[in-house]
Amino acid sequence: DQHALIDKSLLQLNALVELGVPFWTESEFNAGVVRELGASGRDIAFVPFPLSLPARGTVSSEPGLRLLSVGRFVSAKHPETIVSALALVAPHLDRDVRLTLIGSARFSDVGYLDQLRRQAADLGVADLVDFEVNATEAELHAAYSSADVLISASAHEGLCVPVLEAYAAGCRV
Repeated sequence: DQHALIDKSLLQLNALVELGVPFWTESEFNAGVVRELGASGRDIAFVPFPLSLPARGTVSSEPGLRLLSVGRFVSAKHPETIVSALALVAPHLDRDVRLTLIGSARFSDVGYLDQLRRQAADLGVADLVDFEVNATEAELHAAYSSADVLISASAHEGLCVPVLEAYAAGCRV
């Protein structure tokens, strides 16, 4: 259960606060979480993203809207929410839409991936969704570069690497 995992993570953070361990964070939200657990301001350091971000590209004027989600195919990442949202909004868009979900088989739940494929079919959007498993680095970079928007519905992220990769490729997030 995803909530049990988050609760376990908070218990671990609480133990680190009690030990007086310093925290490095990339967001004010995460800094607030450790402050709420009792960390003092002197124990929290803000560390900005360690890359230079290019100017964001514009949403393509091509006939279709290209959506991308990158992450493990597991329930905590909530790709099923993205597929459901696609089914709700696609009929109301004034142009075609395409969703690409990219993830690694090694770090994913194969049964969950099959469930996502069935969900897309049941909702009538299977022809709008591409599932890419084990994309190469070049394929991943091409996906970021050609997407209009990166979408994440994850329950929690510490440092969301796909967001950094998307920014670096000039993809909106």
